[in-house]
Amino acid sequence: IVPLSVFHKIIGCFILVGGGLEGAVQGGQGYGVWEHLRHLALQSFCRSPYGKRIEGLSIPHTASNHRTGSPMKAQLGPWMDQCAVCVLDERPSQGCLALLTAGHRTAAERLQCQMPQMLPHPISLPALHCPLLPSPYRKKGPNFMWIADNWTDYEVIDTSCGEKLERWGKYILLRPDPQVIWNTPKHAKEWNRLNGHYHRSAKGGGEWEFFHLPDEWSIKYRDLTFHLKPFSFKHTGLFPEQAVNWDWFSQIIKESARPGKTLKVLNLFAYTGGATLAAAKAGASVTHVDASKGMVTWAKENAAASGLSDAPIRWLVDDCVKFVEREIRRGNTYDGIIMDPPSYGRGPKGEIWKIEDSIYPFIEQTCRLLTKDSLFFLINSYTTGLQPAVLTYMLNTALVPKLGGQAVSSEIGLPVSSNGLILPCGASGRWTPISVS
Repeated sequence: IVPLSVFHKIIGCFILVGGGLEGAVQGGQGYGVWEHLRHLALQSFCRSPYGKRIEGLSIPHTASNHRTGSPMKAQLGPWMDQCAVCVLDERPSQGCLALLTAGHRTAAERLQCQMPQMLPHPISLPALHCPLLPSPYRKKGPNFMWIADNWTDYEVIDTSCGEKLERWGKYILLRPDPQVIWNTPKHAKEWNRLNGHYHRSAKGGGEWEFFHLPDEWSIKYRDLTFHLKPFSFKHTGLFPEQAVNWDWFSQIIKESARPGKTLKVLNLFAYTGGATLAAAKAGASVTHVDASKGMVTWAKENAAASGLSDAPIRWLVDDCVKFVEREIRRGNTYDGIIMDPPSYGRGPKGEIWKIEDSIYPFIEQTCRLLTKDSLFFLINSYTTGLQPAVLTYMLNTALVPKLGGQAVSSEIGLPVSSNGLILPCGASGRWTPISVS
């Protein structure tokens, strides 16, 4: 057992590459979590002064760490690429054990609050509530976001003076962003090479100013293609930060595929279909619901451009609340549900949606559409009042008592290429059914 005196002074992160976690979770053979802790802590403590971050140590993968056919292997093995042990301050009870996975953080989210029971008695870590450390923050402490950092056709180049400078394919756009409250120097050359600039009006709204920008062009994310066209209120038809969620549920869908069974996903407030296409490409049958006929038409165009014209996607122009009510009466169910509700909106017949008043009862209703062995529930928020902790609270009270599992939430963000910082872009809440006891 690692002496308490060692843990009392180490502040840092130990990276473990390969196996070991599952063996500890299952009480299996080979290295356990505690042996990893002991090995890394003793080595790293000797090499580093107090308070210095410790990273980069590795443990070889051993076959004995993964018992053939074990339930944990089947459920979590694909995500067991990396893990980190963090000791956050002098009190071991406030330490945490979190997983870092190579692009797929699902296993970590499912396990991060479940580890206290699995660790040996002499050191108890009851506060394993510590969030995941995505790669951009591995050297910056325990604060975290879910970051959409796998784009090639899109980037945030810089931010300053209430605006963000973006590259969409080969075109440079400058758009307002309420998160950008800083006035920093504009060193990037793209500030002077704009193809489009959205100017906010003091009276509300605004207008585009274009410089050699086509009416429409396309960008790709992995094997998906999206048509872009700037329109009212600064939008282009795509929210690039959502790619981190597309990757998350796409991996779940792929790993959950079974011969002879098609997984069903419901996408509410589905906009131009980013999540719909990602789920369909992963192998799901998708029901796409949005109140705007124009947005549904645009989503169909994106599907065609992505080679998904014949994919099992049901396109519906409908009020999402009324659609859910009808689906409950029909007895229809889904394996996964995605919702991206607006702060304020109107249905096709003038129905009013105000998120603060409507969202919680709507989550309660919508979760009734999940199958008994459902895979995930995702909610996105761009509303200031719906912080990650609020999303977690709602999902834990609406879903967990009925379906078990656990809910985690986080800010989502985009990397800023000129300085390595992260631009926050809203929040997401995720529920999954697997929890370790």
